[in-house]
Amino acid sequence: MHLHLYVTLAVACRRYPEAALGAHSGVKVTRAGYCGGTAPRPTYEKVCADPAFGDWSECVQVDFDERELPFEELCRLFFASHEPDLRETKGQYMSAIYAHTDEQLEVATRVLHSGSFRQSIATTVARATDFWEAELYHQKWLLQKSPWLEMLSDPRDLVEGEPATRLNALVGGHLSREYLRWYMSSWVRDGRASQETHDRILAALDRDASSTG
Repeated sequence: MHLHLYVTLAVACRRYPEAALGAHSGVKVTRAGYCGGTAPRPTYEKVCADPAFGDWSECVQVDFDERELPFEELCRLFFASHEPDLRETKGQYMSAIYAHTDEQLEVATRVLHSGSFRQSIATTVARATDFWEAELYHQKWLLQKSPWLEMLSDPRDLVEGEPATRLNALVGGHLSREYLRWYMSSWVRDGRASQETHDRILAALDRDASSTG
């Protein structure tokens, strides 16, 4: 049984940081969305063009197991996954850690002010507000441009499943096929993927190995 915790990270353009974060042990699921704003029901079009939605940030919500990945380490992975010195301090492409607990708020603030960064940091640390899930076409954007998308049987797997999170990392070049196999070894046992999805991905990996070997 996993001890699931959540943190919401605004990482400027979320496509590539989502893939990078999805490669790490302890990260179970990532999902694209919007956080930090006040006007209800943000969409990509509204966030881009409507001033009333200008306080919403593109973000990645991370479902992680703190026994495998301490939150302080996740914060450091967050800083490494994007350019935290971006000057945009509010709105769509800002850098922010939206903490879901008092402990996350304290740890994130400590890491931010640790003095361990070479560049000037423009990241905001704040309490998480409402998270709005992004449109399906924004979920695992790199995976959706890849033939590996065929491994998923349900569009909602792009939002809710660990297989999509790992495949997105694979497509993004952050996860090797060997590590993907290692992650897969516990998916069915722990209820994180169906046997059908597991076998479909395994067969594709075997075909790749045969064609390159």
